[in-house]
Amino acid sequence: MMRFGKGIGTVLIASLFLAGCATSSVDQANLSPAEKRLREQADTFNQTVVEGAVAGCAVGLLVGLLAAGNGQRGQGAAIGCAAGAAMGGATGYYIADKQEQYANEEARLDSMTDDVRKDNQRLADMIATSRQVIAEDSRTLESLNQKIASGQMSKDKAKQELARIDENTQYMQKTLAKLKEKHDEYVQARAQTQGSSKRMQAMDKEIGTLEKQIAQLEGDINGLMQRRQVARIG
Repeated sequence: MMRFGKGIGTVLIASLFLAGCATSSVDQANLSPAEKRLREQADTFNQTVVEGAVAGCAVGLLVGLLAAGNGQRGQGAAIGCAAGAAMGGATGYYIADKQEQYANEEARLDSMTDDVRKDNQRLADMIATSRQVIAEDSRTLESLNQKIASGQMSKDKAKQELARIDENTQYMQKTLAKLKEKHDEYVQARAQTQGSSKRMQAMDKEIGTLEKQIAQLEGDINGLMQRRQVARIG
């Protein structure tokens, strides 16, 4: 029976490893300080959802193994791992984790609100960095356009230079998608948690701030993509 638990553990570890892997066609040593910082900040958000789900399932496995009898540990592990999914995927794992940490619902809500607040601060820092990168990329696009127009650079050479801009955009787009997932999870978690009106309003405020910041990042990314699309490079 223990083979079953080990098998699930192997899958979880492999899933986390693959989720953290990223391919790059750009020489990382040539990245600007802002580009390096953007990748570090983006990776923090890009790992949040996956790691939370995997960690939640791993905790469920452990609880199932400990709670079940010796002859039913494999079955207990499977039930423990499925518990989070039954509660609603990653959101279920998140809520279950908070319930494990805090028996008091008010304290649980305070902790969730603090989580959103911390994500808001991290996102504010990332937006500041992303705008530095976008400004750099916009200057690069303008320079490439001028060089192509004057015949100083071929379009093929310019396309090679674009790889860096495209990768920056992909990092931001990937992070944007994960942030939207995270926002939805917080909304769902809030809907499944009760508390005083004051505490509920505090969480609503933080979720609203997160939503606004996500919209800001999306607008910045769209602006860069539009400049990229009308560039002479093609």
